[in-house]
Amino acid sequence: MHPINKDKDGKRAIVLRMTHFGIKYFISMELNYKLDKLFDNQLVDGVIKPVGTKIEHLAQKNAYIATRLSDAHNILLEWERRRIPFSIDRFKDEFNRKKAQDFLFPFFEQVVTELTKDKKLGNASIYFSVKNSIKNFRDSKQLRFSDITLSFLQKYQSYLFENGLTGNGISLYMRTLRAAYNRAIKLGIAELKLYPFHNLQNPNGYRICDLETATTKRAILLSDIRAIEALQTQKFSMEHDARLYFLFSFYCRGMNFIDMALLKPENCQSGRIIYTRAKTRNRKVFTIEILPPVKAMIEYFAEHPMNGGYLLPILNDEKYPTEQIKRTTIHSMLKKTNTCLKTLGTDAKIKIPLTTYVARHSWATVMKYLGTSISVISEGMGHPDEKTTQIYLEEFENKVLDDANRKLLL
Repeated sequence: MHPINKDKDGKRAIVLRMTHFGIKYFISMELNYKLDKLFDNQLVDGVIKPVGTKIEHLAQKNAYIATRLSDAHNILLEWERRRIPFSIDRFKDEFNRKKAQDFLFPFFEQVVTELTKDKKLGNASIYFSVKNSIKNFRDSKQLRFSDITLSFLQKYQSYLFENGLTGNGISLYMRTLRAAYNRAIKLGIAELKLYPFHNLQNPNGYRICDLETATTKRAILLSDIRAIEALQTQKFSMEHDARLYFLFSFYCRGMNFIDMALLKPENCQSGRIIYTRAKTRNRKVFTIEILPPVKAMIEYFAEHPMNGGYLLPILNDEKYPTEQIKRTTIHSMLKKTNTCLKTLGTDAKIKIPLTTYVARHSWATVMKYLGTSISVISEGMGHPDEKTTQIYLEEFENKVLDDANRKLLL
């Protein structure tokens, strides 16, 4: 390692200096420091030793330089073992590629690119958010996977709590970071021996499950659904559309909002809506009978001035041509819909805050009240197992038990 001439700010760049057949090559390390005039004596054996100059985070920077030196030696040793002739251009490519792989943020960016290419935009969005969150936490300072320690995770957790995230929200961020770390291990980029999360080999590692809190499940009764249906809203207004989106979801077995937004007229066949869930990995096909209330809603949506060729007036291929823009549009409309639903819920004198998610829970709960088995409800919701459905029905079970227990007072 070697510092070169000062820039206009008085900083010197640290570079990797290589000599091959008497020719000197300099490869940027992307490090710039203000070093003392006696800088030649400050960089000894690849380690900065300041003379009269304080360098912030010196230990971390020296560790980084040592790692990059090790990278360079390992590349050359591997080439010698495999008898690969030296080429400065090839060396630069491999040296820079190794740097990009070892660092957390470039790795996240690569994952986002791959997920976006595979049209897994939801996952891509989560990875993008987590990367930006960590960058803000670290003031954009670069990180290696080896920097993700138990202490780091605990401090990052505190940072997320301070910035308003709940236990479940933080759990999502940590599970995403853990998934990235596991992916990096499989690719040989991160080291298993440094794995900071809890597992059988590291029982004292960071435990994500400690963050997860039971989310309060929300469901309303059939009488509340009737109250929503009875509300008077102006045709083609956002409030009217939001009310119909809620009812459409309810009458379509708690259909997810994103799945509703992606429906097209061709999804309606022989009196049924046939579609695959955007969230389902195995692309299971769902087929739902179009009940009279849904038929009336579809006819209304077809006349809507904002109709863009989809079943619901949310998307338009001309206005929103890319998958990313479509995803952003859906989330924006979901937010507006939920804002309107909260107002509508108050107007209908419904005690819990109304959201599209309530429609999904309500369908499951109402079906249970009507005597439908959990296995049938689970199939209708597309859950992987009945255990997931049981979580939705937890409030129902408690109410049934409470009502039964009150009979002791009669």
